[in-house]
Amino acid sequence: LLLVLLYSNIVWNVFVKPKDQRKLVCFGLARKGRMKSNVFVKPKDQRKLVCFGLARKSRMKSNIKMILPIYTYGMPVLRKVAEDITPEYPELDTLIENMWETLANSEGIGLAAPQIGRAIRLVIIDLDPLAEDMPEYKDFRHVYINPHIIEYDEKASKETSQEGCLSLPAIHENVTRPTRIHVEYDDESFTHHDEWIDGYLARVMQHEFDHLDGKMFIDRISPFRKQLIKSKLKALLQGRFSCGYKTKSPRV
Repeated sequence: LLLVLLYSNIVWNVFVKPKDQRKLVCFGLARKGRMKSNVFVKPKDQRKLVCFGLARKSRMKSNIKMILPIYTYGMPVLRKVAEDITPEYPELDTLIENMWETLANSEGIGLAAPQIGRAIRLVIIDLDPLAEDMPEYKDFRHVYINPHIIEYDEKASKETSQEGCLSLPAIHENVTRPTRIHVEYDDESFTHHDEWIDGYLARVMQHEFDHLDGKMFIDRISPFRKQLIKSKLKALLQGRFSCGYKTKSPRV
């Protein structure tokens, strides 16, 4: 009976339906806890789904969310100036969904497209994990397309705070930044926004938007501090590091 069912699925090349979800879990191709809206599998497992007749290969890109590797220090794309995009950018919605999945897996609060190998002006920020200490950011999840910092408030103070980066595992340094900035960007619907931003969000935006201009937070620390972390940066270039998320380094 099982062979008949599998043969039937392959012949008719059906899409993944709720009743098929238990099969995916049995085959170890999906996490049961995330079956409510979509099936989450790694690229290498996609062929298995097609072989079992549980998904149409031509539709895999739109039905499956993927955890993408995060590019680490030394990857050329991190030093490129990213380009603006249009609503016609190929599979933009899928890319954004994959970025959210990648950010959640890495337990970060911000991710820029160059960090997953795309030299385009696209950033996502999720400050909800900080809501316990910063209630104003509860449920704060935003997509920023073609963002640009127009100006800094010269009258506002500057603050120094420690920063880290998914592309610089295990490196944390104090960075001084303006506390109020003027930004322009498009949201997911390509509706244009022109806003003044302050507080912690202003810092996160500056950090993430730096990636779109080929910069990293270590470019904003003193030469003395950069000299002190020289050995750590060399280790990153050589791929000698470990972290809890998928990465792509110059040596891999």
